[in-house]
Amino acid sequence: MALGTPIVTTPVGGNMELVEDGRDSLIVEYDDRKALRVAMSELLRDRNKAGLFSERAKERAKAFSKKNTLDALYALF
Repeated sequence: MALGTPIVTTPVGGNMELVEDGRDSLIVEYDDRKALRVAMSELLRDRNKAGLFSERAKERAKAFSKKNTLDALYALF
């Protein structure tokens, strides 16, 4: 995210806490190879959408900086 790579992911693990489908990423069902192929092809074809997702993902990644993460842990404990 911090590098600006358009994201295609699945709703497993903590992914849903990091990205928002249709805003900064495309989310496909786990182990759905066809959906993965379609989503990746969509971002390869639509460079404007890929660029928009990249910029939004970079902004979102800032919330997970080392400082922000440590500050949140400090506040929790």
